[in-house]
Amino acid sequence: SVTVGAVSTASGSATNVLGLAETDDFYLSSSGQLLFGHNGNSGGGGGGGGGGGTSYVRLKRGGVAYAPGTGSSVVGSGLNLFRTGGHDVFVRLASGALQAQEVDTSGNILAGTTLQTSPGTAFSLALGGSVVGTGYNLFGLGGVDVFARTSTNQMAAYEFDTSGNQLSGHGQIGRAHV
Repeated sequence: SVTVGAVSTASGSATNVLGLAETDDFYLSSSGQLLFGHNGNSGGGGGGGGGGGTSYVRLKRGGVAYAPGTGSSVVGSGLNLFRTGGHDVFVRLASGALQAQEVDTSGNILAGTTLQTSPGTAFSLALGGSVVGTGYNLFGLGGVDVFARTSTNQMAAYEFDTSGNQLSGHGQIGRAHV
C-alpha cells in the first residue's frame, strides 16, 4: 500500500470497491496515478488534504500503476461489469471520456476499457454527471448496463458489450405518464 501525500488531490468516492460495504475514497497522486482506500470507522480518509496519512492502494494493471492523468475524477462504482467478479470504478477523464475499470480488493485491474459509442469514438459523460450503478441485459441485447445521472439530473441507461462498445442506450429515463 501507499501513503497519500499532501500533494494528492481528492478525486471522488465510490461504495464497496474494497468489498467492505462502505465508502472508498479516491485520490490522484501528483503523478496522476489513481489511489483508493477505505473510509470506514477507522478514521481513515476524509477528503481533500490527502487522507491524513491513511494507507491507500494504488490501482494497477499487470503490476503497472493505472494513471488516468490530471483532471480525471472517479464518478461512480458498480459490480462485475466485465463479468470477472470484481468491483467497478468509473473514471471520467479530463477529455470527458468515460473509462470503466473492474478491480479486485487489492487494486489489481481485472478488466477495463474506455467505453465507446462506436469503434474509435469515446463515450463521454459531461462534467457533473455520475455513474449510479450497473446491470445486465436491460435492453435484451445480452450486454452489460451502465446507469448514469446526467449533468442535468436526468437518469440514463446504456448497454455495452464486454469490450466496451455501446449496443443501445437512452439518454433519459422517466416514469410513464398515465
